[in-house]
Amino acid sequence: MRCAHHAYAEAIGHCTRCTVAGCRRCVREVAGSLVCRRCTTLSDLVLEEVTGLDGAKAKRRLRDSLVAASVGVFLGLVSWLGFGGFEYRHAAAAIVSLAIIPLIYAWLLWSFYWGCVKLRPHYRLVVRRLGWVDAVPLLSWLALVQIGVLYLSLKAVAYGIFGGAIVQYLRHKRLARVAA
Repeated sequence: MRCAHHAYAEAIGHCTRCTVAGCRRCVREVAGSLVCRRCTTLSDLVLEEVTGLDGAKAKRRLRDSLVAASVGVFLGLVSWLGFGGFEYRHAAAAIVSLAIIPLIYAWLLWSFYWGCVKLRPHYRLVVRRLGWVDAVPLLSWLALVQIGVLYLSLKAVAYGIFGGAIVQYLRHKRLARVAA
């Protein structure tokens, strides 16, 4: 069997998506199956190799991001009710605020989730550097931990809100699609 693109090369297998025969240059193994260049991009392969992500982990993160957005919608509805959502003078204002507030909360939590995914190595680094805990009084240590967690949380939210969440979501979605 010969490669569909290189007549001189022996094919090592068929693409699991389009069933085209390919040689070592044309077909790569992704998540345990062979995929040709046309069916996947090099960035998907590099993403998987560099980050250690596989399709199952990408799918789980996509699902978890939807759970975070759903929790955001719920918290938005609770806050809308807590701030007197039904007490608006005009029905239009109540309806608009009912539509907007849960969406803002959903966007914030969804963005925070993807920011945490991106900044997870930074969180781990902070935890590893807490080896000097014995030399610092407990209250000072707790204050430093709170400041560190707050800083990293704000950094995660800022990363997510200003476009990083969309980039991470699309990368994971593409990787989950390649693995499927």
